[in-house]
Amino acid sequence: MSIVEEMFCLLRNEIDGQTLPDNIEYDAERLIALSKKHDLAHLVSDALIRNGLITDLYKDFRKIRKQKLLAIYRDANRTDFYEEVKKLLSQAKIEFVPMKGILVKELYPESWMRSSCDLDILIHDKDIERATSVLIEGGLTTDNKINYHDVSFFKDKNHLELHFNICEDNKQFDKLLNEVWNYTVAVGEYESRETNVFFVFHHIAHMAYHFLSGGCGIRPFIDLRLMRKKGFYSDNELIALLNECGLKPFYDAVCDLTDVWFGDKEHTELTKAMSDYIICGGVYGNVDNGSTAGVARNKGSKIKYMTGMAFPSYESMCFVYPTLKKHKILLPFCYIHRLFSKLFGKERRRVRARIKNIKSSQDSNIKEVKVLLHDLGIDGL
Repeated sequence: MSIVEEMFCLLRNEIDGQTLPDNIEYDAERLIALSKKHDLAHLVSDALIRNGLITDLYKDFRKIRKQKLLAIYRDANRTDFYEEVKKLLSQAKIEFVPMKGILVKELYPESWMRSSCDLDILIHDKDIERATSVLIEGGLTTDNKINYHDVSFFKDKNHLELHFNICEDNKQFDKLLNEVWNYTVAVGEYESRETNVFFVFHHIAHMAYHFLSGGCGIRPFIDLRLMRKKGFYSDNELIALLNECGLKPFYDAVCDLTDVWFGDKEHTELTKAMSDYIICGGVYGNVDNGSTAGVARNKGSKIKYMTGMAFPSYESMCFVYPTLKKHKILLPFCYIHRLFSKLFGKERRRVRARIKNIKSSQDSNIKEVKVLLHDLGIDGL
């Protein structure tokens, strides 16, 4: 049994209570290293200890046990942080929608099992300046960097991504993601939630976005497994939304791979290729995968891909340079400023390393990923 198969045996045991196979010697050190890449070490370590596969006699027992303790602490800390932000926004009468992990963790056997790196909250675009003032007055700090769809805030190692939209810089997804407020239901005076079916659509669109960027990790598959198992949404309603954005083939493949990893389905060529790509990419994908996928989506042209990176769409540039919304004529000057800041500013090492990585992408890998994206129906997205 491979180390990947061992990891999924332990994950199935932890999430679904499935019995572990007999007579397998689990390599704890390698399992923890692999599961850390996907932010799942707390689940794997708990399964190892709970099943008596390692004991306090094991050399790194304390370090392994610490994974669960840290997950419990982070979950409690994140919950408190959410309540704090919720109170600040509610007192200011600002409508908001919590998203992603803070909600999906309710589907897990225990909330600490669903790890998350940050807190995601959506507010109306018109409220962003007022919300920023409210949060700063409430003790949070911000880097004032306006990203494509959010602004970051921090407090005591907690990270809040305050979204003013949930777009993914992808026209195919964004036409529906832009309508998120039409798919919300109130749960309090100022707090709303995405409808269940839209929540899952958003989940799949976000998976596809990360997949195109180098990988989406294993965690979203566990989320989907639990959502399907607990009848969280109507498949027919979801498919109608997915068809609007061309995501139905991707969703079908995601469900198939979920059933391979957490059920009894056998691999197909497509699910095996997906699995290898995701396992290699880690929790959010890696630079190698991202560069290869980027070139593959540009018909195998490295020059075309790098040109697209250097000159993003007007819509993308507007978020970095808001003045462009009123003065589009300034776009060429903003491109020049962006190029100089990327090549000679704080990000220069990362950008130059990315360019080097793109140039070194292997043609054989590009072809494989190109086929994979085509089979998933997301090569043109």
